[in-house]
Amino acid sequence: MVVRYGRVEHPPDYEDTFSKVLLTIIHPLYSYKFEELHITPNKNDMALLKTTPMKVKRFCKLSSVDFFSLYGYEAVLAGYGITTTKLPDGTILTNSSLNLLKPLQILKVLMYKCGQNFLRPGFCLAPKCGRKMTSCPGDSGSPLIHPSGVVGVLSLAELTTDCLYPTINSRVSLVGVVLPISPYIEWILSHVTA
Repeated sequence: MVVRYGRVEHPPDYEDTFSKVLLTIIHPLYSYKFEELHITPNKNDMALLKTTPMKVKRFCKLSSVDFFSLYGYEAVLAGYGITTTKLPDGTILTNSSLNLLKPLQILKVLMYKCGQNFLRPGFCLAPKCGRKMTSCPGDSGSPLIHPSGVVGVLSLAELTTDCLYPTINSRVSLVGVVLPISPYIEWILSHVTA
């Protein structure tokens, strides 16, 4: 497993754009249960990755702003995700963004309280007025960036036809469901400083 980083315009084979994952630390209270006819929320969908050194000049800070105070505010969600491309013969090919040479997706979104409990703790993302956009499967773990720093990570992507079949015109009201960072600051610091 690797983490991709660096400038958005760098191609996948550009030097110093990947770091190997050395260790994964899953939150001790993480739970996930899938029942076909009943939605059971994910709980504490948080993990940390220790990687080989990354050659970056700047890092984004984690925000400890209480996520309840962020409802209604704008943020940016970024991720490579699993995407599609249309081949010359009209066939839609689904693959990873690295194989398809797709760029980083940067989505301007609004944060709001979810009507359903998909995730605990968690909040939802909506597209800005008049815009059609969504996160895609494979974007899980993508950062949600607000002027205060990284306020959350994407936990659940919207499973719409926009990702898998972009030629079908559908309306999306939910961009994704996000796990907030603020409730986990102390747990993160206990592992980062250890």
